[in-house]
Amino acid sequence: MFGTRKIYAKIINGKLVIRVGGGYMVIEKFIETYAEQEIEKLKRIAEKQGLSDWRHLDFNQFGPFSSQAGARVETGSLEEGLLVLSKTFST
Repeated sequence: MFGTRKIYAKIINGKLVIRVGGGYMVIEKFIETYAEQEIEKLKRIAEKQGLSDWRHLDFNQFGPFSSQAGARVETGSLEEGLLVLSKTFST
């Protein structure tokens, strides 16, 4: 998951890529392209739920574990997660 967006990711030639349309985009370009859009979407969802900050959202409601009792997804800020992903998979 990337924000509220379900993604398909894999490694091609040692680079983390995300499926976009009929092709793939390297993670850095994907983050650059979609992060702000996802954060704005999360802000709107938080506002509708009466939360003061989107970081207080229960991210389990978006993920693959949302319907499984007892499943838990660790949540930090989206920026922290993106930074970790970017540093982990960049060469």
